[in-house]
Amino acid sequence: MSNISPDGSALFASEVLSINSESYVAESLDVSFPVDVVTLQDENGNDNNNVYISRSVEGSATIQIGTSQAIPQRGDSFALTVDSTSYTFLITESSISRSNSDFAKVSISFRERLNTPSA
Repeated sequence: MSNISPDGSALFASEVLSINSESYVAESLDVSFPVDVVTLQDENGNDNNNVYISRSVEGSATIQIGTSQAIPQRGDSFALTVDSTSYTFLITESSISRSNSDFAKVSISFRERLNTPSA
């Protein structure tokens, strides 16, 4: 039986990311869906039309590192489902953080993997 008993319908708790067959608890996880906006103006310089161009999904996370766990590296990939859509992300940056009276953590930035290299 779980120790968590939510009273309501709001989502609660963090994500577990599986990177290189290791499970990492993500203390924080931010996923964004960036868009470029191109604006067409009329003869007076007033905005007339917008075009919204979706870009690759990207994000960042702070993950806990266990004593015997490998530190995720740039180029590692992982899968994550966001709002019923499954994505494969590629880690683009990682940094290690250690401070007094806190656990070891790694901050990662990631971006949607568009192509999988062939073997």
